[in-house]
Amino acid sequence: MLNNTHYRGQGGFSLIELLVVMVIITIVAAFALMQRGSADIQFKIQNSARDLKVAFERARFDSVKRRTDCTNRAKVVVNKPFFELWIDKNQNGVIDNPGDKVTTTPPSGIVGFANSTGPLTTSVEVKFNSRGEVVSAARLWVCKLPCTSPSADPTAIQILVTPTGTVDLLPGNASAPVFGDPGVTAISANTDINEHMIDPAGGVAQCAP
Repeated sequence: MLNNTHYRGQGGFSLIELLVVMVIITIVAAFALMQRGSADIQFKIQNSARDLKVAFERARFDSVKRRTDCTNRAKVVVNKPFFELWIDKNQNGVIDNPGDKVTTTPPSGIVGFANSTGPLTTSVEVKFNSRGEVVSAARLWVCKLPCTSPSADPTAIQILVTPTGTVDLLPGNASAPVFGDPGVTAISANTDINEHMIDPAGGVAQCAP
């Protein structure tokens, strides 16, 4: 005998209820993907900023270690899509061959380098002398392309190279501290000074920028 007994409370979901649930799941998934994408870009910006900071520090160390003369300063050259580190890689005392250059390119089309107003239009060259000081201080931004207003962007990272050669990382919209030029004490030539730093007339040679 067939049992045609019906039980209460066993009704299924309606089509409208299923559609509402699917829409909610879609919205939550899309939001999660957006957050993940934003975090991924920020991670790439941070990595690129650290890479550039390390390049500045390596150049500074190389110039100090070699007690570099005026013509063989280690340096970092920053362009819009990449930067170059020039150091004495083969340790022959000078920077004299293509192998002494290391080029680093951040994620293409995502991360770029800028000044306070926007993407770099000319390269920025930062050289270090034998005391680890820079010829001129530098202030750069690592930012998400197109980097239109990096100095107002809290997600950008500001890289400050001070006159003494130290390198600091700051938020993109942070105000940079002001540093005066480092003091230099005039000294006469003696045997404790690298001979490459002494000019023929006596005294310490003055390097051109």
